[in-house]
Amino acid sequence: MSNILLIDKTPSSYRIKEIAHKLNIGIYEASNYMQALNKANSLIETLDLVIIDVLLEKDNGFELIETLKKEHPFLPIIILTSLNTKKSFVRGIKLGVSDYILKPFDDETLINRLKKNMSHKNHIKTPERKIDFNSYLETELLKSSKGNYPLSIGLFTFYNNISGLEENLEEYYKAQNIIYKKFEKLFFETDFFTPYGSKYFLVVLPFCKFENVKIVKQKIIEYGSSLLKELGMNSYAISTSFVTTPNDGTKKNHLIDKLTNQLNSNTTNKTNN
Repeated sequence: MSNILLIDKTPSSYRIKEIAHKLNIGIYEASNYMQALNKANSLIETLDLVIIDVLLEKDNGFELIETLKKEHPFLPIIILTSLNTKKSFVRGIKLGVSDYILKPFDDETLINRLKKNMSHKNHIKTPERKIDFNSYLETELLKSSKGNYPLSIGLFTFYNNISGLEENLEEYYKAQNIIYKKFEKLFFETDFFTPYGSKYFLVVLPFCKFENVKIVKQKIIEYGSSLLKELGMNSYAISTSFVTTPNDGTKKNHLIDKLTNQLNSNTTNKTNN
């Protein structure tokens, strides 16, 4: 049986436990920093995933994630929270969490994310490549530096292009699953491509030069715009952001900051125009 450590004392925890039960997944629970750390350490041999709401009552959820990642770098962690800020999203990427899901969430979305991030046990199907993004990116940056070749990192999103129109998270979730499957075919086996959060996608392209990024961006925008029309999401648009080593730097945190700031600026400007 696959097992999850759940660190969430909000009403959402009951839905998570119901979903886990239907998938034949065991649930262990913790309510604070020390309890969560002790359980993770004692259960690590049988633990497949951690789900955490970073809005803990007394403790800092991000500090807990940082500690867990230091001690168990390949243990997948999903943030499931109502904290919807750019700062928290970026911090999640830097800490190497596998996913960032916003509350309220729909059951299908959580089921898909569980399947994506857990080991293949008891019919829980995951992608062939189970990769911790944080460790993967550190390794790829080191390889590109030693091999003296460029590495491009991209972040793109689909967003409501009409100013003042309320966002529909359920619509985002459903569209993201479809868009991910379609976009996956655009990239090579050597590339890394994954959905992140409710409406973002991360891509890492080894050997992609700075001058080639413009071509990749154009392909993403054209293909993405076509998909949005097919899905009837006519008020939505695609926005992209890319950084390339060594032109934009070589340090992971600096690159991620530049990437997210650039994307946030792009979407804000386009929405306001």
